[in-house]
Amino acid sequence: MSYRREILRIFKQDGIRGFSKGYQSMLVRDVLNTGIYFTVFEFNKALLGVSDADRANGFEGLQDCEIAMRRFLSGGLSALIT
Repeated sequence: MSYRREILRIFKQDGIRGFSKGYQSMLVRDVLNTGIYFTVFEFNKALLGVSDADRANGFEGLQDCEIAMRRFLSGGLSALIT
């Protein structure tokens, strides 16, 4: 089956609205997933000692490379959890 045939089939069967079927459920899924991801990411950053609150309180003991690696690890762990 070619793309052209599939596009024509969708248009004939459902009209122009057929191209946006499932969009609402995908949007809800992505919004919830992004919220959970960034919540877990901030929690992981706090556990590893690189949260913004720690820097605001004068926590300057880490080198820039170490901060970057800890943020990278936080993002990876967040992706695994979500």
